[in-house]
Amino acid sequence: MHKFTPLAGGLAYAVLLTMPVYAADLDLAQEVAACAVSGPNGKIEGAGGSIHANDDPINNFFDNDQGSRYHAAGSISVPFDCDFGLQIDGLVGHLADESTWGVGGHLFTRDPANHLFGVYGEYSEIGNNSITRLAVEGELYLDQITWSGIAGVEDSDLTNSEFFGAAQLGFYATDNLQLSVGVTHFLESTAATVGAEWQQEGSNVSLFAQAAFGDGDYSTVYGGVRVYFGGEQKSLIRRHREDDPINWIALLQTLAPVVCPPGTTFNPTEGCVGAVMMLVAE
Repeated sequence: MHKFTPLAGGLAYAVLLTMPVYAADLDLAQEVAACAVSGPNGKIEGAGGSIHANDDPINNFFDNDQGSRYHAAGSISVPFDCDFGLQIDGLVGHLADESTWGVGGHLFTRDPANHLFGVYGEYSEIGNNSITRLAVEGELYLDQITWSGIAGVEDSDLTNSEFFGAAQLGFYATDNLQLSVGVTHFLESTAATVGAEWQQEGSNVSLFAQAAFGDGDYSTVYGGVRVYFGGEQKSLIRRHREDDPINWIALLQTLAPVVCPPGTTFNPTEGCVGAVMMLVAE
């Protein structure tokens, strides 16, 4: 046991050294950005990886439910008065052999020192499956920890109208390195998520990675490069709390399984059609 004492002491000393950095940067954030959005800003990203969608032993609407994935995405955020912010998101890409695209919008209020609360809407398509979402979203800021979440209703050509949501806990190991864990439920898929984003000091470019593993052998892993623009140069923690909320579109994408009730068949344009004739004895 004694051989671990120097290591534990060194780790504790390193953590103590970073604490003034957290405090100094967060204090600066509170002074500089009292509004919901610090000023017009945006981000663009490119990413690639792999996906294995939920297994579907009965129907197979998609030609291939596993393979590579890639996307290009971007967001624009603007202040709407001082108390509110507006953000528009976009994404185009591929999941396995299916093309995908989506647009989303956030209207929110935020205190950069404490919290964000807003509403979210999205329309996206994955192959011939169109998806609409309406939700509320929120963030809570506690020193170097950020809680983020979204919850609402989604409607899809391949699934019933139902609840969807995501929750994420982000920890800033430094002002420019965020590590995250979370959970998602969407398109009848529930998964645990892990992620990371790192920005070099004095840069507006970051590297990020995201992974999710869930029921039905669902899994996806992807990573890429994100470029921030607009406003002053700042640390990653300040970008996340003063500028743009999460672009949810990429995180909430998969190839949905289609399981029709017995006695019905799947039609790509109409969903599950046909009915079982039932005789009721009187």
